Amino acid sequence: MSVAPAFSWHAYDPISNSWHSLPPFPHPGDLHVSSPSFIGLLHPVQCASSATKLFMVAGSRLEKGGINDTKRQGALEPALDCPLIFDTQTQEWSEGAPFRIPRKWCACGIAAGKLLVASGCGREWDMALSKSAQMYDSGARKWVEIECLKSSTFSRAGISALNYKGKLHMVSGVGVIYNPGSGKWEDMPRGMKDGWSGQSVVVDGKLYVVEESSGRLKVYEESKDEWRSVPIEDGMLKQMQQPVAGAMSGMFCGIIRARSTDQELQTEDVIRIVNIRGEKPKAVDLRPPFGKIIAMQVLSGMVL
Repeated sequence: MSVAPAFSWHAYDPISNSWHSLPPFPHPGDLHVSSPSFIGLLHPVQCASSATKLFMVAGSRLEKGGINDTKRQGALEPALDCPLIFDTQTQEWSEGAPFRIPRKWCACGIAAGKLLVASGCGREWDMALSKSAQMYDSGARKWVEIECLKSSTFSRAGISALNYKGKLHMVSGVGVIYNPGSGKWEDMPRGMKDGWSGQSVVVDGKLYVVEESSGRLKVYEESKDEWRSVPIEDGMLKQMQQPVAGAMSGMFCGIIRARSTDQELQTEDVIRIVNIRGEKPKAVDLRPPFGKIIAMQVLSGMVL
């Protein structure tokens, strides 16, 4: 996804090594793609994806008729009244069933073929909404309320709920796991939670954490409930945001933001593709032909 100058989605096909623009949304978007520094900084737009579908779940926009003051939480309201769904097989967008209450800065993910939307804020912060969660069946076009969260800590995080071994994992101060089989939230193992020190990605069934500031890569060892460091080249993953993997075997990718330091000058955002197969992980950079990258998802055969 990019914003140059308008908000739009683009897809990269690694087979043909080519980019193409996705069709426009069912209705014009009015998204505010930068968030207050204390809310949803890395994820101003919440998205999730299955193998063939992209779900654009939530975002924020300037309050209609309000003061143009994005430092004030109430100045930004939920931008979407329903999820927007892009189907890679039909190459078309569709509108999902309306939300009971539109949200911003929520958590979302895919499990058992259904979309989870949890916590977040409405137009104003509300305790009940901050602990609520729903599952969406796109085939039946139906929302179902599920067990509430015990904590409201996820309400301003704007994070992805990571599907690891069929369950959705979320960390923001506390760690919780949603089991779609039982319909219940479970406590996260202590070692998993304590070592979850960055953004996460699942590659070939293994759970990894990328520490943005240090560039450290760790893999979770479930049998020991502990994390092990993965040797990588210095600087390979430093400042990486939004790591995603999808169905890419042995690989994941993330956003490296434009930056200027005494050592280097990078004038544009790039997508770094990391291959962790073999003894020494390798990386290559993909330079999109558009502006700032806001969000990224990996579907079968393409990067969005």
